Amino acid sequence: MLVPDFSVPDGKTASFVRLLNELGGGSTVLIVAESFTPETFLAARNVAPALLASAREVNTEQLLRYPKIIVTETSLPILAGRTQKA
Repeated sequence: MLVPDFSVPDGKTASFVRLLNELGGGSTVLIVAESFTPETFLAARNVAPALLASAREVNTEQLLRYPKIIVTETSLPILAGRTQKA
């Protein structure tokens, strides 16, 4: 799923879970973004089935493991650049 942005400004786990539910996140979800705010990491830390990964560091195992993947628009060029041959 492609979203414009993914952030939880208040840093609360309940807000993170609510955002996932609004996006149809389901039980196990990988969220890929260019970067995350400290508040978003704080909000996500207690949600075990969710993983936040930067577009520069996400790996193939993570992409295959998660049945639902949320990707931000700003991370797409980074992911596309990683697929180019050097």
